[in-house]
Amino acid sequence: MVKVVYKTGEYEHLKNMEYYLDEDDRNRTIYYRKNKEITKRLQEIIDGVYTFIKELGKAYTELPEYGLLQRVLKEQTEITEEGKIVPVEKEKISPDSLQNPSDPYATYRKKAVKDYKGYVANVVETIDKKGSTITSYDYDVNTHSDSSFCKETIEKLGKQKWNNNNSRWSLQQY
Repeated sequence: MVKVVYKTGEYEHLKNMEYYLDEDDRNRTIYYRKNKEITKRLQEIIDGVYTFIKELGKAYTELPEYGLLQRVLKEQTEITEEGKIVPVEKEKISPDSLQNPSDPYATYRKKAVKDYKGYVANVVETIDKKGSTITSYDYDVNTHSDSSFCKETIEKLGKQKWNNNNSRWSLQQY
């Protein structure tokens, strides 16, 4: 959003936000920080974004970048009883929350003990004596479960029956 405002030439809105224009800022913000410094830096970023939004007022509200900035504040911060805006506890953040501003539909999912961001795919392969062929595929947001994919695939392909003649599953119409 800072870059969008900068491109308009309305620099008065960018007070204390100029460092976001530096291409290496991302590295200084997260990558080069020790874990205990990240919490402090995250709070500084939240405070800065909140101030920036207030400074912009109604200007730029029609831009998608503004909407994404509002969305991340809404989904990943909360206001304490003292009126301070703070990050939401990691466990309370919705899987549908904004994961990446360049892809606002990507989701988050914890499966087994691993974290996944983005999308999930389902591929159906038919195998017989001659080899294998991908017969169906689908993708969805990362929160779409494996069991949902299975159910949808069965509904889409219909019931299958083992074909002894060529040792493969085949579509059986009922």
